Amino acid sequence: MPYKDLKNKPLVEAILELRWTLESGGPGVSRDPHYRLLLGRFSERVQEEYSSYGVLPTANFPDEMVAHIVQHQFRVKQNAWPLLQIGPGIITVNDTDGYTWTDFQRRCEGAVAKLVDAHPKASDLMPERITLRYIDAVDFDHTKDNILGFLSDKMKVRLELPENLFADGLVSTQPSAFNWQVSFPLTKPKGTVSLWTCPLN
Repeated sequence: MPYKDLKNKPLVEAILELRWTLESGGPGVSRDPHYRLLLGRFSERVQEEYSSYGVLPTANFPDEMVAHIVQHQFRVKQNAWPLLQIGPGIITVNDTDGYTWTDFQRRCEGAVAKLVDAHPKASDLMPERITLRYIDAVDFDHTKDNILGFLSDKMKVRLELPENLFADGLVSTQPSAFNWQVSFPLTKPKGTVSLWTCPLN
């Protein structure tokens, strides 16, 4: 399928997350023996493009307690997107309003290449999970509009219930709560495609 940039995309955030296997340091404890050196070397390799550095509150905890939790951010400029995040056993690439697939793909490939190059012992870098996540949102007032009608008209997703459920008028046809999730196996590349909605407030 050819790439097409959507002019009015409802994107809140695009996220690539790569996790790698950590060593067990005992019950409930995981550690990356290369993390501190990796952090410094990775910082050197990304600072030209991501010049604004920030420390997250999770950096105050011992590394063994925050496995697969980001601690440090590298932004293109202060408080701007896109950004890279890194922590023990994890790296993410995040983008928002200015997102285009071409640029995001380039940044993802570049971040992973720099991660491998910066790792003190790349043979120990064993990917555990790669997740590509898109968070989309549109304004919707469930007190005025019907979510099932909205999904059918705007998203081309049809969810129907038997009409006799509403036949006597005792049950409203307009949902006051809605939560939906579906996952499909993906063969190439091997993985899972998951779609879900946030509950109505």
